[in-house]
Amino acid sequence: MTPCEELGYKVGDKFIVETFVSGFVEGQTVTLYRDFGTDIPLFKGDNEHYSLCDGEPGAYIHVNLITPVDDGGHDA
Repeated sequence: MTPCEELGYKVGDKFIVETFVSGFVEGQTVTLYRDFGTDIPLFKGDNEHYSLCDGEPGAYIHVNLITPVDDGGHDA
């Protein structure tokens, strides 16, 4: 299992960024985009510094720096 899978996270899940990191700001909502099997997966979301190969804004974030959002759009 990947670190994301062990935490119950899957591609498409939404998270709140806990601190400024990789061009994301504290409190921002991001979406898990790719799980490469590491503890630093790839997320999509408004980003002032980085974009993904498809041109969408996004970057890598360590799983310790995010909090899952429940289905109602609130912190889980």
